[in-house]
Amino acid sequence: MTTPSDLPPQPQPPTQFQWKQCMELGYADGPDSNDDMADPVCFYCGKETSQPSSPSSSPSTTTTTTTTATALSRCAKCHVVTYCSRDCQVANWKKGSDDGDGLAHKFTCSAYKRVGTDMILTYPDDKESARQDFFHRIRFYASPYFIHKSRIAAAEHYPSPPPPSQEQQQSPQQQQQTQKEKNERGFLFVQSDSTLAEMSLPKPILANGIPMTKPRAVLLHYLTVQEYIDELCRDDFELVAVSGELQNAISECEVTDDARKRKEYVVLMRFRCGHVAVGIVPLVPDYGLCVMLGEQYYGSGAGEEGKDDAVGGGHGAGAVQLYLDDI
Repeated sequence: MTTPSDLPPQPQPPTQFQWKQCMELGYADGPDSNDDMADPVCFYCGKETSQPSSPSSSPSTTTTTTTTATALSRCAKCHVVTYCSRDCQVANWKKGSDDGDGLAHKFTCSAYKRVGTDMILTYPDDKESARQDFFHRIRFYASPYFIHKSRIAAAEHYPSPPPPSQEQQQSPQQQQQTQKEKNERGFLFVQSDSTLAEMSLPKPILANGIPMTKPRAVLLHYLTVQEYIDELCRDDFELVAVSGELQNAISECEVTDDARKRKEYVVLMRFRCGHVAVGIVPLVPDYGLCVMLGEQYYGSGAGEEGKDDAVGGGHGAGAVQLYLDDI
């Protein structure tokens, strides 16, 4: 079975990410993502900070005991990652943590600087780069999934609508049919029960050096505009706020004459922290490889034996679950 690592080098994407609308819905943060996180530990050896204890005594003894605190220093570049010693800092910079995760801090420093010590993305530029880093990791699964589902939808739904010049001459019944066809156009809905800050990190280690308590899972859904209106907005009415930009984006990157010319597609993202974004993303890998991988990963003939370990959920099912740290 072909995997992303087996693919030939891909050319530079023909388009860049285009984020049309972003907003914060203000969902409640969990304890993994705010100031309630536990005290930091050494990122290399995991040593915890020891807090001094108050002198204690009992009737049977007059001996007092104290514990010397271990002072943790922070990385001078990101001001987030902590170490108990210079040796741990040098080792982590070169080769990652003591458990052999293989991700040296020199490759993850900027990501931890972006989320800060409280695991909250504050600035728009940081949120944009976090979205793109996250999507970059899942693109070899997300793009084939979108192409596979869009090809199925194209076979089941209506033919392409006429050019805009002809729409002006349509009868009311024809205009209604054209609108119905537009509502059958699809996009990729990406959601996660983790925050954007968590999903943007290269490894599942929080800013305090403690592993995340749950897997970083991603759900991919192929939705039509009508399904978005009838189902998604019904369950979360605040998503109506992105309806206009979503439909405009779908129209902007629509390919009507030859699907093989598709170079981009529309994504709607939603994270546990309440961050929502609508954008147009590059189709990577190219259309031909997406068709092949889509059939292998998600086609009706792909059984459990041939399924990639990073992909959960039944092949051919509506939604597909990815595990970010298995990719």
